[in-house]
Amino acid sequence: PPQRPGYVFLLDVSSHAVQSGFLKASCELLAETLSQLPGEDRTVGSIITYDSQIHYYNLKSTLTSAKMIVCPELVDGDSEELQVPLPEDLFVHLSDSHDVIVDLLQRLPTMFANSKNVETAFGPALSGALKLISRWGGKLVCFLSSTPSLGIGRLVSRDDKK
Repeated sequence: PPQRPGYVFLLDVSSHAVQSGFLKASCELLAETLSQLPGEDRTVGSIITYDSQIHYYNLKSTLTSAKMIVCPELVDGDSEELQVPLPEDLFVHLSDSHDVIVDLLQRLPTMFANSKNVETAFGPALSGALKLISRWGGKLVCFLSSTPSLGIGRLVSRDDKK
């Protein structure tokens, strides 16, 4: 049989993403298109959110709502030490966990509505997603609202003399 389609969705939850409406629009788009992804009931996926921290979600279909697993703040930006928790619980069949995933996507804009966190650790989040997806293969779908500012891959403005 062909390889099952796999997706990891990376969502920016920094204050810029929330205040600009980018997070809400991203979540609405993703919720609408989940059932249209190829592979039908074989399709698997995971959701990771990030600001200055990386947030993984246990999306098992037996749960009433997703459970957040937070990686510690990336003070030194070392994504080599980034551990992926419970990979079997993070990478789930989208058809089985559809209700849990849609519920999470509807709640994310509210969960981070009061965030004052301006940092975006996109590089470390991407590194964690690659570690997660490396077991099965698949595609990464990244939603990024501003320049990565923390950890590996961070970009500094040319005008910023730090």
